[in-house]
Amino acid sequence: MRLDPLPPPPLLLHPCMHVDAAIRPRSPGAVLRDDFMRPNAVNASNLARRSGLPIWHIRRMLIGAPMHANDAVRLASALNTSALYWLVLQARYDLEQVLRESAPGVTVTKGWWRPSDLPDTSA
Repeated sequence: MRLDPLPPPPLLLHPCMHVDAAIRPRSPGAVLRDDFMRPNAVNASNLARRSGLPIWHIRRMLIGAPMHANDAVRLASALNTSALYWLVLQARYDLEQVLRESAPGVTVTKGWWRPSDLPDTSA
């Protein structure tokens, strides 16, 4: 008798959630390469066949091109992950890039900004 695993619990989001700033974010492409492809001896060509993504697109993601929802869905199917996993990695990476650049008028405190730090545009 085969038992299917239990589904994961629902994801609960909080408006003030944050990620440990001590953990340096990696691009989704770096995670793909280092945590999935290398340990499993999968090259870009193999992954292209399994995911249906063009090989040139996979190679671009591996060197830092952003990952989009369609990419996430295809990788999730090919690698037995969730699409949300890849999209959260991309969002976290993008957020860290923006915070590092510290846009003018935005005060970054311990890696995070508060809505009250934004310039008042109501006038």
